[in-house]
Amino acid sequence: LVDHSSLDISRWVVSRVFYKGQYYRDMAQLEGAYVQGRVSMEKVRRAPRDGDFSSMKPRAPPAALFPLQYEPQGPRYSVRNNHVLFQGWSFAFGLSASTGLRLFDVRHRGERVAYEISVQEALSVYGSNCPGGMSTRYMDGSFGMGRYTSPLVRGVDCPYSATYVDTHALSAALRPRRRRASLCIFEQNLGSPLRRHYSTLQSLYYGGLVNSALVVRSIATVGNYDYVWDFIFYQSGAIEGKVRATG
Repeated sequence: LVDHSSLDISRWVVSRVFYKGQYYRDMAQLEGAYVQGRVSMEKVRRAPRDGDFSSMKPRAPPAALFPLQYEPQGPRYSVRNNHVLFQGWSFAFGLSASTGLRLFDVRHRGERVAYEISVQEALSVYGSNCPGGMSTRYMDGSFGMGRYTSPLVRGVDCPYSATYVDTHALSAALRPRRRRASLCIFEQNLGSPLRRHYSTLQSLYYGGLVNSALVVRSIATVGNYDYVWDFIFYQSGAIEGKVRATG
């Protein structure tokens, strides 16, 4: 902690030092404690040959291929330019350089239910045992979440059968920059029926309805972490906004 309130640089002083969970009056006190052997040290270990904890290399042999989604008659939605139609839903999508994915003129069965749905801000709250980490808060809109929208990888970021769309953002340049396949749209089977009944009381019959939803997704990589943004449209007329952090 440095006291630099004076306009005279010679009067600037270190008023507090924090190291490994303990406060010291100044650097001299910390140095004295170190010389006397009262400060425990931790050596930085070399990373193992197969990579350290942050390595993206798999640590296990590859398993069987994961399940794939299949659309026997093709997609049940349509995308034309930036306009999407899905069952009773219709909307337009866009990308803000500062806040990322946004939707406009969202309608259900012809009735507008939202003029705009968009990300407003993302706050990253850090935690630590030291004062610097305790007080760190990042407002990621200031970095430009749309500016750092990432290209999407088929089969990992979105299903293979998804529709991938290029996006454009104007930031720190004279011309808009295109990011290939940085937005995806897909219908997702939610894995459980929307409703079903199997009757054996007075008559034998079964009735069921598959539960699915349309997902619009983009992923922003801000520094060393990623935000997965989803807007989800359900058959019931509900809309969900979801974000997951990774990276």
